[in-house]
Amino acid sequence: MADGSGAVSGGVGRGLYAGFAVFWLIPLAASVAVFDVRPYLTNGWWRAGYHATNLAFGALPFAYAWLALRAG
Repeated sequence: MADGSGAVSGGVGRGLYAGFAVFWLIPLAASVAVFDVRPYLTNGWWRAGYHATNLAFGALPFAYAWLALRAG
Protein backbone atom coordinates (compact mmCIF):
# COMPACT_ATOMS: atom_id res chain seq x y z
CA MET A 1 0.00 0.00 0.00
CA ALA A 2 2.94 2.37 0.48
CA ASP A 3 3.57 2.37 -3.26
CA GLY A 4 0.03 3.60 -4.00
CA SER A 5 -1.12 0.39 -5.67
CA GLY A 6 -4.21 -0.08 -3.47
CA ALA A 7 -5.69 -3.31 -2.23
CA VAL A 8 -7.34 -4.16 -5.56
CA SER A 9 -6.09 -2.97 -8.92
CA GLY A 10 -6.89 -3.41 -12.58
CA GLY A 11 -10.30 -3.99 -14.11
CA VAL A 12 -11.56 -5.96 -11.13
CA GLY A 13 -10.71 -3.14 -8.75
CA ARG A 14 -12.24 -0.52 -11.01
CA GLY A 15 -15.48 -2.46 -11.28
CA LEU A 16 -15.58 -3.23 -7.58
CA TYR A 17 -15.02 0.38 -6.56
CA ALA A 18 -17.54 1.63 -9.14
CA GLY A 19 -20.09 -0.84 -7.80
CA PHE A 20 -19.46 0.36 -4.26
CA ALA A 21 -19.92 3.97 -5.39
CA VAL A 22 -23.27 3.18 -7.01
CA PHE A 23 -24.29 1.08 -3.99
CA TRP A 24 -23.77 4.00 -1.59
CA LEU A 25 -25.22 6.57 -3.98
CA ILE A 26 -28.63 4.88 -4.14
CA PRO A 27 -29.49 5.10 -0.41
CA LEU A 28 -28.11 8.63 -0.27
CA ALA A 29 -30.36 9.70 -3.15
CA ALA A 30 -33.33 7.96 -1.54
CA SER A 31 -32.72 9.64 1.81
CA VAL A 32 -32.60 13.06 0.18
CA ALA A 33 -35.32 12.72 -2.46
CA VAL A 34 -37.81 10.15 -1.16
CA PHE A 35 -37.95 10.07 2.62
CA ASP A 36 -39.36 13.00 4.57
CA VAL A 37 -37.91 12.75 8.07
CA ARG A 38 -38.77 16.28 9.20
CA PRO A 39 -41.51 15.12 11.60
CA TYR A 40 -38.95 12.98 13.43
CA LEU A 41 -36.26 15.66 13.72
CA THR A 42 -37.76 17.21 16.82
CA ASN A 43 -34.68 18.81 18.37
CA GLY A 44 -31.25 20.06 17.43
CA TRP A 45 -29.47 16.83 18.34
CA TRP A 46 -31.64 14.76 15.99
CA ARG A 47 -31.15 17.28 13.17
CA ALA A 48 -27.38 17.41 13.72
CA GLY A 49 -27.17 13.63 13.77
CA TYR A 50 -29.24 13.35 10.60
CA HIS A 51 -27.07 15.83 8.74
CA ALA A 52 -23.85 14.26 10.05
CA THR A 53 -25.02 10.85 8.88
CA ASN A 54 -25.87 12.21 5.43
CA LEU A 55 -22.46 13.88 5.20
CA ALA A 56 -20.67 10.68 6.21
CA PHE A 57 -22.63 8.50 3.81
CA GLY A 58 -22.41 11.20 1.14
CA ALA A 59 -18.63 11.02 1.22
CA LEU A 60 -18.59 7.29 0.49
CA PRO A 61 -19.74 7.44 -3.18
CA PHE A 62 -17.16 10.12 -3.93
CA ALA A 63 -14.39 8.19 -2.20
CA TYR A 64 -15.21 4.99 -4.06
CA ALA A 65 -15.59 6.84 -7.38
CA TRP A 66 -12.15 8.38 -6.83
CA LEU A 67 -10.71 4.93 -6.10
CA ALA A 68 -12.40 3.53 -9.21
CA LEU A 69 -10.78 6.20 -11.34
CA ARG A 70 -7.42 5.60 -9.67
CA ALA A 71 -7.48 1.78 -9.92
CA GLY A 72 -5.67 0.49 -12.89
